[in-house]
Amino acid sequence: WSDRQREIYRIERTPSLQESLSLYGFVRQDIEIVVATHLHFDHVGACTVAEQGGVVPAFPNARHFFQRGEWEDAMTPNERTRAAYQPEDFVPLQEAGLVELIDGPSQIVPHVSVEVTGGHTRCHQIVFIESQGQKAVYLGGILPATSHLPIAYTMGFDLYPVTVMDKRRELYRRAAEERYLVCLEHDCAVPAGYIAFVGEKFVFQPLADSSAEGRQECGDLDRRSEYGRERL
Repeated sequence: WSDRQREIYRIERTPSLQESLSLYGFVRQDIEIVVATHLHFDHVGACTVAEQGGVVPAFPNARHFFQRGEWEDAMTPNERTRAAYQPEDFVPLQEAGLVELIDGPSQIVPHVSVEVTGGHTRCHQIVFIESQGQKAVYLGGILPATSHLPIAYTMGFDLYPVTVMDKRRELYRRAAEERYLVCLEHDCAVPAGYIAFVGEKFVFQPLADSSAEGRQECGDLDRRSEYGRERL
C-alpha cells in the first residue's frame, strides 16, 4: 500500500494482528477456522502476510470458508469491483489448499452458521454464533457502523443498495424480536449492541457506553479521511 492509500483507508497496524491474538493467549497458528462475509480487502486483508518468500497465509492451519459465488466474483472482477478485491489477500490461501467454498446457507461447525444476504456484494454472507441460549450476528457490509442504521443509509461500495435496504428491514426485525447481539466491523466506538424498535424506528443500543476516546477517534477518522466513516 502506498502512503496515499494508507491515509485514505486509515490503515493502522497498532496493535498488530499477533498482538491482538496474544491478548487471548493465541498465536496465528492456533486458528483453525476463518469465515469471511466477503472478500473485500478490508475483510480479508489480514488473511495473508508478507514474508521473505512472498505472501503466505496468516493462519496456516485454518480452513477458510467463503461463498462460491463471492470467490468467483473476486477472481473475475469488473471495472467497478476491481479496486475492492486484492488477489494477494486470498489467492495464496487457495494455493495452500486452505479454501473451502460453500453454496448458500451452511453450518460451519456446531453453533456457527452463515446465511447469504447479497446486497453489499452479490453473494455476501452474514455469520451467526450461538452460545448458552443466546445468539450473536456479524452483519458485515449490511450494517458496518451505527451511523448506517437508517434503512436508506447505504454505502458507495454496496453493489445492490436496494437489496441491502430490504435485508436490513428483515434482519433488524429478527434482531429485535430474538435479541441478537449485533457485531459491527467498521464502528470504532461501538463494536456491538442490540437493535430495538422504539416508537416508529429502529435504534441501536450499545453493549456498553461508548468511551470519549472512541468518539474522538471516530471524529478524527471523519476529518482525516476523504472517504470518512460514513462512506467506509
